Amino acid sequence: MTNKFILIFVIILLVISVGLIVRQWQTRKRIKEMESILEKVLDGNNKLYLFTMPGTETANLSLQINQLMESYQKERILVNREQQARKQLLANLSHDVRTPLASVIGYLEAVIGELVHGHERELYLQTALQKSYDLKRRIDQLFELVRLDANEIQLKEENLDICELVRGVVIDFIPLLEKNRFDVETQIPYEEYFVKVDPSALNRVIQNLIRNVLIHGKSGCYLGIHVYAENDHVCVDVVDHGNGIPAQDMEFIFDRLYQGDAARTEQGGLGLAIAYELMKKMGGNINVSSLPSSQTVFKLQLPLAL
Repeated sequence: MTNKFILIFVIILLVISVGLIVRQWQTRKRIKEMESILEKVLDGNNKLYLFTMPGTETANLSLQINQLMESYQKERILVNREQQARKQLLANLSHDVRTPLASVIGYLEAVIGELVHGHERELYLQTALQKSYDLKRRIDQLFELVRLDANEIQLKEENLDICELVRGVVIDFIPLLEKNRFDVETQIPYEEYFVKVDPSALNRVIQNLIRNVLIHGKSGCYLGIHVYAENDHVCVDVVDHGNGIPAQDMEFIFDRLYQGDAARTEQGGLGLAIAYELMKKMGGNINVSSLPSSQTVFKLQLPLAL
């Protein structure tokens, strides 16, 4: 009887031992499979995941690794997209700088080489000067975005009447708008709407939006400026009747790394990105709506000062 118990005990130990050995072998095999999949993911395969078997020792680990890989893959896609966009931006900026610079050099060489005389010589000098101003503006925009990214621009907020500020910006643009034969319609209340903002930053935002209308809304020759209260916010609509914004560009219109249509690329395309960043820093919001061949509306929202 004693021998029988000993035999049973030995058999049980053997079964347990074999079970542990098999389980250990399966665990090691599973870990090697996980290592292989992780290596492939690190090599750029973004479609692999670990198969999770409920109840196994590696089930929870597999689940956590899958979550980590999903996060990693999303981040990798975002980084790759941003890298491509940065390359495109640098290419566009390089073109934006080289083109006016080449024009300036060409006009000045013609003047210095005495290829033009009299009125034509003066015209060449004026054109070269204007091209130089365009080049400076684009470089200034680029550095402004760099400073905004680095948080080097410190805004100084104060209470001001947004109606008065908008009115002043529009008046400054009247000569240029008349020169380009724009119809201007303003709806700016005489009552005061106070907001707490940096005056120069808000001035810059509205200037950029009006310049955007002059460039991209010129086919409609219309500028509308509407200021109004909406709940506990004050809104400023900048409207044009140009060709509108293509649907595929709407999502990226404020993206500093995105270049839309050809006209946007030719003009540098950084004004809207700057406006977006400045509004965000002032606790406001900017969005856009557009109907093809009808109108485009950029809407600024700022909380009313208490």
